[in-house]
Amino acid sequence: MLGVSTALAAAALAVSAGDRPDDAAPAAAVRGCAERVEGDPLRPRPGRDTIAGPVAFVDLPGSYRYSLRHRGTPMKSVALVEPGARVTLVVPREMRAWLRLGYAGAGHVVTLQACRHARSRAGQRRECGWEPVTACRDDRTYFSGGVDVDFDAAPQQGRCGAVVVHVAGRERPLRRHLFAPPRGACG
Repeated sequence: MLGVSTALAAAALAVSAGDRPDDAAPAAAVRGCAERVEGDPLRPRPGRDTIAGPVAFVDLPGSYRYSLRHRGTPMKSVALVEPGARVTLVVPREMRAWLRLGYAGAGHVVTLQACRHARSRAGQRRECGWEPVTACRDDRTYFSGGVDVDFDAAPQQGRCGAVVVHVAGRERPLRRHLFAPPRGACG
C-alpha cells in the first residue's frame, strides 16, 4: 500500500501549476480583440477540428499529419474563440521540451480574449476598433497561430500532445489532445 501512496505523491508533485484541475490559470501574454484576424465565417467541425470548450483549433489534426510528412512545414491553425470568452492555454509540463504554442510568439502559455458582441454599429466599432467584419457582429474571434512540435524529441512523434484550457468563469480547466490520436494510443 505504501508503494501506491508514494507513486501517487510523486505523480502529484510532477504536475506543474496550471496543469492540475484545481489550479488557477497561470499568468500569460494576452491576445485580445485588437489582435484578432478576420476572414470568411468559420464554424468548428467535430472530427476535423480540435475543440476544447469555447476554443477550437481549425484542422489542427490535419496540419499535424501534414507537418509530420513534410518536416519543417509550420503547423498553422486558426484558434476560434466564442464571443466574449477568455481562455488560457497551457502546455502540460511533461510536454514543454517538445511542444510550444504559437499564438503570441512561441511559448507554453497564452491567453486569448475574444471580442464581445455589441448590438449597435457604434458599439461594434468601439469593441473592434476598425470595420467589424465578423468577430464583433455575429461570429467567433479568430486568432492566427499554430503549434510547434519537435517530432524527433517528442514521444510517439508528438501525437499525444495536449493542452490545458482554463476558461474564465469555469472552476475546472479542460485537458485535450491536440492532434486526434488513435483511441488508446496515449494511455
